[in-house]
Amino acid sequence: MPMELGLAGKVAVVTGGSDGLGRAIAERLSAEGVRVAICARREGHLREAAAAIAAATGHEVLAVPLDISTPDAPARLIAATVERFGRLDILVNNAGTSAADAFERIPEELWAYDFDLKLFAAVRCAREAIPHMRRQGGGRIINILNTGAKAPRAGTLPTAAARAAGLALTKVLSLEYAAENILVNAICIGCASASRPSCPRRSSTSGSPPSGGCRSGASPMPASWPISSPSSSPSGRATSPAQRSTSMGA
Repeated sequence: MPMELGLAGKVAVVTGGSDGLGRAIAERLSAEGVRVAICARREGHLREAAAAIAAATGHEVLAVPLDISTPDAPARLIAATVERFGRLDILVNNAGTSAADAFERIPEELWAYDFDLKLFAAVRCAREAIPHMRRQGGGRIINILNTGAKAPRAGTLPTAAARAAGLALTKVLSLEYAAENILVNAICIGCASASRPSCPRRSSTSGSPPSGGCRSGASPMPASWPISSPSSSPSGRATSPAQRSTSMGA
């Protein structure tokens, strides 16, 4: 018998939702009755993904084509979602590619792009989402990171640095907003297979993908994860909002 997660009627944003893990997350949420907005750079591919998810689940999926790494994109994404669905309950910061090389071979442009895509996009999305969540009495923010955030290896920059910063962001936000029932979690994934386009500003030299962070196919969602209803506990043990908001990957 399927687990009842209490998500029906909620509204979620999933960045990088046209492929791989992001698409799997969006489809799983939609199957639970969540109205989902997804974003990605390639408009045609994004709209195809949204249509396919909606056809499979029977629930509306909003496609918002944009480059989430640009400063104004998160505000446009959140505004489009709230305008369409009237609320926002769940934010999944999933956008990101694996950029990895030896330290001295990484150009300044790639450092800037990687942090814009993986860290600052999450910062900006959270900043736009939190006021909406506060007004309705709570929400969930999930930052998809990788195991390199906690255990980086040689040759995994700039991704390892951006993901470690994302983990610190998650911990601080979880402490600041738990009292408002806005629970913030990180999921540090291992390898997931996905077909996705290469980074548009990737270095001309390429090292090995980060250990535990090669997001190369769609990976199925975990059986349970920390965006269920406020009365449930993602760890099966935590009972207070503060405990719940820091119990997954943070």
